[in-house]
Amino acid sequence: MRTEDFERLCLSQSGAEMVVQWGGSHVYKVGGKVFALWSFASDTAKSGFIFKTTDLTFEVLLEAGLGRRAPHFRRNWVQISSFDALTDEDLSHYVRESHRIVVKSLTRRCRLSLGLEIDTHGS
Repeated sequence: MRTEDFERLCLSQSGAEMVVQWGGSHVYKVGGKVFALWSFASDTAKSGFIFKTTDLTFEVLLEAGLGRRAPHFRRNWVQISSFDALTDEDLSHYVRESHRIVVKSLTRRCRLSLGLEIDTHGS
């Protein structure tokens, strides 16, 4: 997936906004919390798409060699350094899932202020 398509995908999520921070990374947030980012760095180990996953998805992506634990993030954040490691469809699914996970973690008041409904059962 091209970075322009990744940006369009992230910004199409309900309540999403983008800020540039952390050395030029494009950081996508909902309710002030990060759900995805892409980083372009001269050090390719620091470049790629980053998103939050479920426990199972995290293990599957790492074990399959498709991603690695995202640096500077805690539990269940995956970095995909190769832009063609995942199909566009799979990456789209993971970004939507990351958005859902983060929305679910927002307070009810925050979700309501953003006009967000949550599906607590997943998709």
